[in-house]
Amino acid sequence: MVVLCFIYAFTTPFGTREVLAGVLDLIGRDTSFTDRDEIWAELIPIAMRNPVLGQGYGGFWVRPIESGVNEAHNGYLDVMLELGLVGVLLLFVFVLSMCRVAYMTFAWDFWWAALGFCFLLMIVVHNTSESTFLKTSDLLWSLLVFLRVLLPTAARTKAGARFEVRAGHSTVTTLQEKMVFEAGGPGFRAPNRLSSPSTAPDLPGLRFSRKVRLSAQNYGGVSGYC
Repeated sequence: MVVLCFIYAFTTPFGTREVLAGVLDLIGRDTSFTDRDEIWAELIPIAMRNPVLGQGYGGFWVRPIESGVNEAHNGYLDVMLELGLVGVLLLFVFVLSMCRVAYMTFAWDFWWAALGFCFLLMIVVHNTSESTFLKTSDLLWSLLVFLRVLLPTAARTKAGARFEVRAGHSTVTTLQEKMVFEAGGPGFRAPNRLSSPSTAPDLPGLRFSRKVRLSAQNYGGVSGYC
């Protein structure tokens, strides 16, 4: 969903807005996006002069263009004007990384993950007709970067709360399994119902060594490596 919205919003100034003309009519909008198409028609030829690297970050909107506006009213076109297609590609990579982090956080904290997904989708759609990407003075962009940094930290904190440090070993409790790692001991113990170490949820920053042998004598004869 996020990727499709990104592609549609990026290509909107170039004419793909006609694809969803019926949907726009239902919400009381037209395909001109309140005459924004006139602004886009003026800016696209300028963007195509340096389509790869753009005019330079912060170097285009030094003064208003002929129509008197000081932004493209499309965040993707603004990024292309300043950083070219390379900048748009890097922005797409950032959006994908945000999706990945939010998805991985679902295993540990549903509400933080849901907030990340919803806020990201809102920003991607919002930049169809407004410009907030890469603007450090804009609240929405600042919050998105903040969430990108916060979500892995929130997941690690949630997981860290499940650690019970004891004399001689640490207990790690996941959502589905309970696994015991003996600090300094010979191996890795898990309950009988654990048939594969891969059932443990993945978490950024939390990894188990692949050289730790699963002790067969501790959980009914299932052995392997994690």
